[in-house]
Amino acid sequence: METTAILGGLREIPNAKSDPEIHSLAVFAVDQYNSQKGLRLRLLEVVSAEQQVVAGTMYYLVIKVSPKRHHSEYYKAKILVQEWKNFKSLESFEKITKPADPKN
Repeated sequence: METTAILGGLREIPNAKSDPEIHSLAVFAVDQYNSQKGLRLRLLEVVSAEQQVVAGTMYYLVIKVSPKRHHSEYYKAKILVQEWKNFKSLESFEKITKPADPKN
């Protein structure tokens, strides 16, 4: 069954942890944030992802990063992609507390 995107509707991305496109967006978000803030965060994993159709696609990622050895933190990244313009922009990147485990 094909799912059609609804303009403005937020949709969870299944298998986000293993999706290469989502991983690429997470790497982009971490790289952009690092260059803006002069940091060296390292992407550990994508925790979850949602997308919203706007004038392009807005991606909302929850990612786990490592700012230093043996330590991890969680961030929410918001990325706008407009493929027809070959445009990608990190709209926000903010630290959050550990997200709830959806399996509980």
